Amino acid sequence: MSLKFFPEDVLFEQRLLSCGGFNPGKLDGQYGPKTRAAEERAFEAYIDLQKSLGAADPRSEKNIQTLLPEMQHRARMIFNIGKKREKTSGLTCVILSGTRTYAEQNRLFKLRPKVTNAGPGQSNHNFGIAIDIGLFKGAKYLTGANAAETKAYRDFGGDVKRDVHDIEWGGDWASFVDVPHYQFKTDKSITQIRKLFEQGASFV
Repeated sequence: MSLKFFPEDVLFEQRLLSCGGFNPGKLDGQYGPKTRAAEERAFEAYIDLQKSLGAADPRSEKNIQTLLPEMQHRARMIFNIGKKREKTSGLTCVILSGTRTYAEQNRLFKLRPKVTNAGPGQSNHNFGIAIDIGLFKGAKYLTGANAAETKAYRDFGGDVKRDVHDIEWGGDWASFVDVPHYQFKTDKSITQIRKLFEQGASFV
């Protein structure tokens, strides 16, 4: 899940594993047997969900695996909605992003032109509970740059809202509309989530 040579990445992974119910031992940034065993348990849970809900394409799978189990379940449900809709819409759904470390979030935050308003520790992507999808028509990625593409994402979001419980959709946001974005509904502030995450405590 992370580069084990860097303590900050190991610590991030330990926190994520602990929040997901896979005890990695002490949250100390040191990669040892307990963290390895927690990884193995997390991978087994990931495979179980894959078997029960179906596999996705390789890029989507890579991103699903970074999520907490509760969001993995919902990400697969969202992907399966995409597979069902593909028969009538001709559009393919891919999960383009999942969990980002604080360092990865910081790199995105500093990009210009700006691609995110959230700094490190300020995005639900940092806590294993958020995904961004992409809709494709053949090889063409729909960016949502025109009304027809935006409508495609909104139609998709309507199906997700109807069929997937405990999901918050960025298309419903008032201040910053983000139609490809979905996250687990925690009823907690980002500050509360970050505090619990850094303690390795459950927040979903």
